[in-house]
Amino acid sequence: MQRNAIMLISHIYEAGDKGIAAELAAAGLKDIVPSHGDVLTLLFWQKEATMHELAAFARRTKPTMTVPVGKLERMGLVRRVSSPLAARCQIVSLTPEGEKLRPDVLARLRERYADTSISELDRLSFEYPPWWFDFSCSNTAPLVRLNLEAPPPDEMASCRDEVLAFIRA
Repeated sequence: MQRNAIMLISHIYEAGDKGIAAELAAAGLKDIVPSHGDVLTLLFWQKEATMHELAAFARRTKPTMTVPVGKLERMGLVRRVSSPLAARCQIVSLTPEGEKLRPDVLARLRERYADTSISELDRLSFEYPPWWFDFSCSNTAPLVRLNLEAPPPDEMASCRDEVLAFIRA
């Protein structure tokens, strides 16, 4: 029984990876594979990361991060440099080519909701009386915040679902 469960999990995992790789290829990113996701995601959210930070974020060991980082480096998407504080510590960052892959959610939100008043003091705020929402990215963690208010709960849920669907698209 346990052996069959492990085999099924393995097949599901493999099918998921193939599906993600196919979606990436369809989007013109044929050389990017799911194992690159953790590296790119962390670097999208912070300027640079050590191999130790990448491994912790990916829940892997440092040696297993060498392969995906090396492939992304050969593709010209990331660069590795030795830390000025410790020569054995490598710091990974996106190259200008890698920066092009960063999703620009803020620009997409500005474009989609351009028909209303937009405030950009410390976050993007959109007002559609009687409802409004604001969207902000954390500077210290890979998080985004969405605050939305609308008078009746069913209208709030509808507005929330529309904005979240757009952000996730």
